[in-house]
Amino acid sequence: MNFFFKLLFLVTIVFSTKAACQHRFTYEVIFKIDSTNLANEQTEFFNLDYMEGKSIFYNEAFARLDSIISNGGSLNRSDVPSPQLDLLVTKDLRTKEVSFVELLGFTSYAIKDPRPLNWKIVPETKTVGNQQLQKALATFGGRNWTGWFTTEINISDGPYKFHGLPGLIVELHDEKSHYVFQLSKISSIATAFNLKSFEKLGIKTLSLDYPRFLALRKVYQENPEKFYFDIINATGMKIESQEIKMISSQSKLRQSKRNNLIEL
Repeated sequence: MNFFFKLLFLVTIVFSTKAACQHRFTYEVIFKIDSTNLANEQTEFFNLDYMEGKSIFYNEAFARLDSIISNGGSLNRSDVPSPQLDLLVTKDLRTKEVSFVELLGFTSYAIKDPRPLNWKIVPETKTVGNQQLQKALATFGGRNWTGWFTTEINISDGPYKFHGLPGLIVELHDEKSHYVFQLSKISSIATAFNLKSFEKLGIKTLSLDYPRFLALRKVYQENPEKFYFDIINATGMKIESQEIKMISSQSKLRQSKRNNLIEL
C-alpha cells in the first residue's frame, strides 16, 4: 500500500465517522529558501489545526515547545526552536479573515492580511488511491500556485494562507517548486495549538495593520541596525551599542541566506 493510498484510506475512516470536530492536518513542506543555492533543499513539518471553522498553521517545532510549557517543564536555550521556515497563520473561515504572525527584532506582530485569494478551478483531476483530487490555480504573494484539493474532506482550508476551495488542499506548489506542501498525516486532537505559549516565554504579540507592517519590515530588511536602535530608543531598553551592532550583523547574515521567501 503506497503512501498516498494509506493517507487517503485514513481520510475516509476519519471523516466517515462522527469523529471530534477538531483535526490536525500535518504537511511536509519542502522548500528552497536560498536562491543562490537552490540545490539546498530543506524539509520541515507543519500542522494545520482545524476547529469549528477556525484554524492555525504552524511549524511542528512550536508544538514541541507548547508541549513542554503545557506540561510544566522548564526551558533552556536549546529547547527554543529555530526553524528555517517560521510561518504562522490563523484563519477564520467563516469570516474569511486571515492573519499571520511575524517576528521583527524583539517583537512578534499579528497582522491581518487584506489581500484576496482568487482560485481558478480547472477540470483536470487525478486519482490517488481511491480518492479523486481536482486542480486549482492561483496567483498570490508574487508566485503562481497549483493546488490539488479533495471534496472528501469538507473543510475549505489548506496550508499557509491558502483556503477557499470546496475541500481541503492536499497538495500545493509554486510553479518553480521552490515551495511544495504535501499532506502527510491526519489526526483528531483534543486541543489546538495556542499562541499564548509564546507569552509564557515573554514574547508579546502586538497587532499591526498591513501597510504599517510592510513599512516596518522594509526598514528591518534594509537597515536592521537602525531598526534596532529605533526600538531601543522608543522603549528605553538598556542595550550596549556594540551588542546592537552584533545583533544587526546576525540579522543581515540570516537574511542573506533567506532571500527566497514564500512571498516575493
